[in-house]
Amino acid sequence: MVKANSIIARKNIQAFITNNFNYEEWLINHGETLPHTFESVRPALISSFESYLKGDNRLGKVSNNTLFYEWMSGLPSYFEADDIFLGCEAAINSLGDILEQTPGERSKYNEMEAEKTLCTLIYRELTR
Repeated sequence: MVKANSIIARKNIQAFITNNFNYEEWLINHGETLPHTFESVRPALISSFESYLKGDNRLGKVSNNTLFYEWMSGLPSYFEADDIFLGCEAAINSLGDILEQTPGERSKYNEMEAEKTLCTLIYRELTR
């Protein structure tokens, strides 16, 4: 198992973000393609999240991390979050893959904890 703030975990999170970005949806809505790199996907996701935040009267009252979790649970069009929020231990397995956990280490999480932890890691990496 690697620590969540280790270089290996960060690279795994970046790969997870890049691999789950919906490039086809971006092309349909923006008419341009994005390179399959974290550096190109990061601003696209941040921009999409910021658009979601506009007009939200909870801004400043609720943490951005909480709002990001809420946005992700709505299955945003530019990020294929099905693996995180559609059950069947998908979040546990995704988080376990990112942190390179053994089956025993994965068993410490329930699905809800894994979803929140995974969203926290994604948000943290996007806003670094």
